[in-house]
Amino acid sequence: MNFLNRENKRKNYKLVGAHLPPREYNYFNLYCLAKGITKSSIILKLLNDWMQNKSIEYPQTILNKEIANRINLRWKAETQVDSFREFKECIEEELKDRGISNTNIIIIINQLKE
Repeated sequence: MNFLNRENKRKNYKLVGAHLPPREYNYFNLYCLAKGITKSSIILKLLNDWMQNKSIEYPQTILNKEIANRINLRWKAETQVDSFREFKECIEEELKDRGISNTNIIIIINQLKE
């Protein structure tokens, strides 16, 4: 039985993992337990502050374009796939595996150039 854990009530949330050095990990755990707050609440606050700053400089349209440009460079150097269609299918699957939304996947795929 756990007396100090909180139940996760956020069904639509996604897990984001991070590897932390032992010193930071131990303090983070200790602080959260002592204050009775979740690690998620701290990370969410930090992430929201970071996103507020970055989303002005790098809106999603710019990020989608940067990803498409990186993929286009990869296509030019790629020798393991036979066709551009096959390459796009591989990229689409990789983007899905990385948790990119379907909307952004479509935008990125549409920006690819043979």
